[in-house]
Amino acid sequence: MKKCKRGSKRVGDRCVRSNPSFRSNGVLKHNAIVRNVIIGMTFLLAFLWVINPPARSAVGINLIFLAIAFLVYRASEYQDDLIGIQKKNIWASMGWGVIFTGLFFLVTLVVPGMSIGFPSLPASIGDSLKFFLVVIVAPIVETIFFQGALYAYVSNFDGTIDKKKKWRAIIIQALGFSAFHLAAYVSGFYMYPGFTEGMTAISANISGFVVAFLFALLAGWWVTRDGIKNLVFAGVFHLGLNLIAYSLSVAVFLMTAPLIGALPAMTLSVLPIGLISYKAMKRKSPTIN
Repeated sequence: MKKCKRGSKRVGDRCVRSNPSFRSNGVLKHNAIVRNVIIGMTFLLAFLWVINPPARSAVGINLIFLAIAFLVYRASEYQDDLIGIQKKNIWASMGWGVIFTGLFFLVTLVVPGMSIGFPSLPASIGDSLKFFLVVIVAPIVETIFFQGALYAYVSNFDGTIDKKKKWRAIIIQALGFSAFHLAAYVSGFYMYPGFTEGMTAISANISGFVVAFLFALLAGWWVTRDGIKNLVFAGVFHLGLNLIAYSLSVAVFLMTAPLIGALPAMTLSVLPIGLISYKAMKRKSPTIN
């Protein structure tokens, strides 16, 4: 007897779709949205790779991430584990992203030694393209790859799911995220005049590694909670921190400093809305063990 596709059940001699959220090809609708984003970003980055040779190294790694994520998001065996983009709680997810951005930034200001790192990009890349790659492209691509594809792949590595494997997946994606960013921060290690200077640069970015790990751990934990499960949250959270890091690293800080200064106040004002939205989602969404 022929086995029915995922999302369908056998009724008599034919297969009937049992889950309306599945598309005909076995991909959940909210995961199909992410897959479409991957395709769109791939075309855009491929165009940038062709017309802007100095940016090819930065664009190339993002294309690799997108290619791997596409394979995971189209695989039927990972559909239940993948975090997609859901329209029903998109505004609440954005609100939580802003809240977490403000609170996380405040923690980096208060705790000694913590700082938000900034990746090393070729000096030949223009400021506008740097802004686009750091503030727009990186949050989208890295969120899809780390909190989306890598998390789902690790959590369902052997086809079974439990809470321990969920946390193992969250920690592994956080380690992968932070290791990737440490490499980006010190990518110019061999260009330093001596070993001492290079090691000093690495030591200075250890705090960046720790902050990146804590960010990915926090983002992975919250985005996988029942009632959230929306990559929009992790993307907004990531975008907000990258905007702050970029603003603190280049001349546009003078233009965006008022926004950064207002971030704590924005966080406090949005917090009640986020709490109300989350409680409403918890009432609507039954807990799934």
